[in-house]
Amino acid sequence: GSALSRLGAKVNPNAGTKVNVSNLSHDVLEDDLLDIFSAVGELIGSPSLFYDRAGRSQGRGIVTYARQSDALTAVKEYHQRALDGKPMRVELERRGNTPNPFDPNASAPVRGGAGPKPTGAGNPKAAFFG
Repeated sequence: GSALSRLGAKVNPNAGTKVNVSNLSHDVLEDDLLDIFSAVGELIGSPSLFYDRAGRSQGRGIVTYARQSDALTAVKEYHQRALDGKPMRVELERRGNTPNPFDPNASAPVRGGAGPKPTGAGNPKAAFFG
């Protein structure tokens, strides 16, 4: 048949609840994430890992759940669980800069940077912006 007959429903890239997985061993593959995270609930698409320019895993990826309740279960079940000897960080993806109110691991929002700002001695703009 034609390509039109093979079209499915529109896929909304913002659909589902994304879970960030980090602190992974460089040996962990997308299939490993699929095995682990699909045990909790239905995934949208396949898990994705991030790679550097040399093709080496950066040790982090994204898994997208069809239901937010499954994403929350995954966070509760797998956060700080060791995979290949390393404790995984499993967190709901935050949209923008605001903490996700459903994330049990979220802390209060952090305002500004860490520690006091440098006074900027010797910086002529310090008088205006210091």
